[in-house]
Amino acid sequence: MSYWKSIGLALFAAVCLLSETFSSAHAQGIFATEWSGGTATKLASPGDSRALGINDAGVVVGTGDVGDFRFETALEWNGGAAIDLGGLPGSERSIAGGINNAGQVVGLSSDTATEWSGGSIINLGGLPGFTISATAGINNAGQAVGNSLVGPNNHPTEWSGGSIIDLGLPQGFLSGEAGAINDSGEVVGDVESSLLDGAPRATEWSGGSIINLGGLPGSTGSSADGINDAGQAVGVSTVGGVDVATEWSGGSVIDLGGLPGSTGSSAVGINEAGQAVGFSIVGGVDVATEWSGGSVIDLGGLPSFTTSAAQAINDAGQVVGYSDGLVPESSTWAMMLFGFVGLGVLALRRKRKLTSEAAHRAAAPGPICRAVLYSGDFKMSLKVTPFLVSGAFQ
Repeated sequence: MSYWKSIGLALFAAVCLLSETFSSAHAQGIFATEWSGGTATKLASPGDSRALGINDAGVVVGTGDVGDFRFETALEWNGGAAIDLGGLPGSERSIAGGINNAGQVVGLSSDTATEWSGGSIINLGGLPGFTISATAGINNAGQAVGNSLVGPNNHPTEWSGGSIIDLGLPQGFLSGEAGAINDSGEVVGDVESSLLDGAPRATEWSGGSIINLGGLPGSTGSSADGINDAGQAVGVSTVGGVDVATEWSGGSVIDLGGLPGSTGSSAVGINEAGQAVGFSIVGGVDVATEWSGGSVIDLGGLPSFTTSAAQAINDAGQVVGYSDGLVPESSTWAMMLFGFVGLGVLALRRKRKLTSEAAHRAAAPGPICRAVLYSGDFKMSLKVTPFLVSGAFQ
């Protein structure tokens, strides 16, 4: 075979390699994502991951697959690689759901409320008689909120100064969950008259009082998932069987709407400027959404994404959450560079050997679950999807 024919074949092989690279050598799955300056960026992680919280320093927490058959491990992103936070002794899974400006992280490990602080993993426990507990949010004073399962029912719970406090339930309600707390100690979440089939009602706990936040006109249920220091809360109201992103501010209940053409929406986080984030349902899939200054903003997702959701926003306007999509594997680009540099050598030797590694393709996630995790009869206020966390989900 002539030298030039060898070159031609090598060039043809390079084109085939490029085609294969873009069709199969991208990692496909769902990934922790940060939106900043109009760009969606995948946060480094060895496998599928979700970002669930961010503080004002830009430190991100969440959960993901770190290998070794550990598919649900609390993670932290701080200026680069994902850090495995681990869990309580003997834990098989852990989730980091919130972080404050001091770097204290809260979540769940071994079905028990857990805090990661100063290099220590702290068992926060739960209310007397609890069987499962979880923390979902923490303020800058180190007060954390979440749930304790006592008997068959959830109890909204606060951990503060070494004490574990039952926030209480309105008369006639059997269960509830606390999802967020601001620096004034105001807590929001929801309560239900029945654990499995009762419609939730957005609720605030403040100064010893339990306040019914209600919902949009005609709503049959509501839930508050985030609150800022001004007392603005965000969440969702169910109207005519459709979830609608909702804000509670100054005694008013505000319909935040969704992206154009959306058939539903949910807001799950809010910063001190009143910017809220969550997702809208467009064409049957979730799309990360921001509500800011009266505008509804499509945050999009990673390249070739089909579903995305924003989970938290800090005071700098950095947004985190997760998105599916196709992301090039680092080994792919190294292989391409080697192929082009060695092209002449391969031709002169009149032989070629093209190799590629099939990308890992994760199963497509189901619809995003709004801030609820079930484990047995336990309902935990963490913003996760059924694709990530095992167990039964709504």
